Amino acid sequence: FAPPFDVPAVVLYGPTDQGWSRIAAETETPLQLQVECGPCQQRSCPLGTHRCMRDLSPEQVYATVVEVLSRRQENRKAAA
Repeated sequence: FAPPFDVPAVVLYGPTDQGWSRIAAETETPLQLQVECGPCQQRSCPLGTHRCMRDLSPEQVYATVVEVLSRRQENRKAAA
């Protein structure tokens, strides 16, 4: 829902293939771990590990959000 309103969004992708489901909006920042088993497109992890989501740390998500918000603030300053 964010792109039509020009709102930045950090979108977490676990087993989902970005090429299949990503909306390539300028305001969207995808975040996905590169794991050898993914993207598998499965609802349940075939390996039982869920590494694609389990290993995506809150710190990584937070750092990405901070980066996106900083970039947005810089763009606003440049436009002013």
